[in-house]
Amino acid sequence: MKKTAQRQHFGKILKKQGFKATPGRLEILSIMAKYRVPLSAEDISAKMKAPKINRATVYRTLSSLAIAGIIKQVHIHKGSEHFELNDTHHHHIVCTGCGTIEDFDDCRVDKTVRDLLTHSSFRRINSHSLELFGICKKCPATIKTVQR
Repeated sequence: MKKTAQRQHFGKILKKQGFKATPGRLEILSIMAKYRVPLSAEDISAKMKAPKINRATVYRTLSSLAIAGIIKQVHIHKGSEHFELNDTHHHHIVCTGCGTIEDFDDCRVDKTVRDLLTHSSFRRINSHSLELFGICKKCPATIKTVQR
């Protein structure tokens, strides 16, 4: 998607959720679309072009976009909150050695969820998130596994 078309697309999404399509919001969403990996507020701030918005504003914007469901928080245990666009259903595998993150979308959780619902006090499951942690093939075989 071209940059102008992408900004128009994000502008429509923002307006649909009751937000103004400010340059800062549009740039944050554009950065997330460009990199397609979970990013922290620090990552996003570092990738912004001038004039940059301050980090506190980036944090507030990420929080409000996550509450609205435009982006989602990803729990990858890297010491700070990470976010990504909420446009596809996928999960992550994270290397605890080097920090490499890969997406995977082969989700076989549905049967487990159905089984869980028959044995729990829950009526329904609205969503789920799955992050797997291990050691990638690029890291030395001798690296110790960190338990999370």
